[in-house]
Amino acid sequence: MPTPRPPLADVEALFLHALQPVLDLAALAGRPDVVSLGVVVGGGLVAALAVALGRPGRRGGGRAAPSSPSPSVLMTRTALLLAAVILAAPAFAQSHAEAMARLAPYAGTYALDGTAQAEEGTFDGSLTVGPILDGHFQQWDWQMTMRGPDGYAEPVALRFIVEHDPATGGYEVYRFDSRDAGSPTRTSRAADPTRGALRFDGDALVMEWPMPNPDDPSRAGTFRNTVRRSAGGLEVVTDVTPDDGSPLVAVATTRAARR
Repeated sequence: MPTPRPPLADVEALFLHALQPVLDLAALAGRPDVVSLGVVVGGGLVAALAVALGRPGRRGGGRAAPSSPSPSVLMTRTALLLAAVILAAPAFAQSHAEAMARLAPYAGTYALDGTAQAEEGTFDGSLTVGPILDGHFQQWDWQMTMRGPDGYAEPVALRFIVEHDPATGGYEVYRFDSRDAGSPTRTSRAADPTRGALRFDGDALVMEWPMPNPDDPSRAGTFRNTVRRSAGGLEVVTDVTPDDGSPLVAVATTRAARR
């Protein structure tokens, strides 16, 4: 006959299952207060249920089978887990805060003056960089007018949202482009982001996105912005690595003067 499972073991499993999403979200957001709240509330429930379920019944309360963990062992194991989570919460927050602090020097408002090598045109506008959502993300907002020969002018809006991934220790950047709404080469809608990676390379901040071949999705190039800080603001060099292995293609150079 199978050995009956102690009621407290089910309680412990239920608590750990319910707590995990809270821990995952709190770790991503760097919120030790969320972790602590979940731990305190959940820990209290486990303790209360442990007292109730671990007490022998009034009528012939028996002992758990020797092969099953006793309530005291289960409570000790859960308590150790909770203590580890509480101690780790500040580390999550510190790691996230330090990662976002590396991006803080780029924050500000800039006037743009750019040259589009690929299309032999120019562009101007503004760039605003700053923290959003209580500092857990950084946003880059571009408002530009692309200018070409014969008085051609096209307004373009871009938005980059940067986040730190505590699981990998790296950064992810999501790129939104107003031109995607009418692009026949993209399957995503205008509200859908293109996810890329952000990394530090010496004195440069590099943002990279995959650029799938519209005729062959299995092939993809790389669209890249390389950002360097200068005395007066930022310089952004945009280029593309084609999916066929041909040489790098220069797209644009942007000078962003800090206001």
